Amino acid sequence: MDSTVSPLLALPAEIRNQIYSYALVDDLEQCVHDMPHACSLSSSKRGQAFQIPSWTYTCRQFRQEAGSLWMSEATFNFHAIAHVTKWLGSINVKHQSVIRTVRKWVPMHQRAGAEKLLVATCKALEEGGAILASDALMVGYFDDTDRASREDGGVSWIRGVGAKVAVKTARRLSVTAAEAEYLYH
Repeated sequence: MDSTVSPLLALPAEIRNQIYSYALVDDLEQCVHDMPHACSLSSSKRGQAFQIPSWTYTCRQFRQEAGSLWMSEATFNFHAIAHVTKWLGSINVKHQSVIRTVRKWVPMHQRAGAEKLLVATCKALEEGGAILASDALMVGYFDDTDRASREDGGVSWIRGVGAKVAVKTARRLSVTAAEAEYLYH
């Protein structure tokens, strides 16, 4: 699309990015899985699989400009390490590097188990060649500390430490990606 035809593309990039942010707000919570089952914590997105906003397909420039912005602002929820590894493998490196939040909730009440899963997932992603920001990966677990008065329903999130640190930690904790997949799938 030629910028002389589109008033939107004639605007400065900073203003277009702000407009893209407003347009993307409903698409910021995504599910990464192979089956259409509930994975989102938000009831409005429950049952929907990962989907790039359709309006970004209307113009190559929209896709290039809004794609990276969307990938950096969206929260990607997943159930299995295999799903997120496969999904990241289908995304170009430029987009992988801007992703800020990839998370998995596990039905457990112990931070230690969630930490082991986090480490194993970081290790699996590194082995799969994924390139994420060092703190993009999150794992959630039930935190029974004052759960009734918390707005989040008692779910606490811990962030990843980066794949290289995670591999060293995984060796120390003696957990493998296969073990984590079996235990927490």
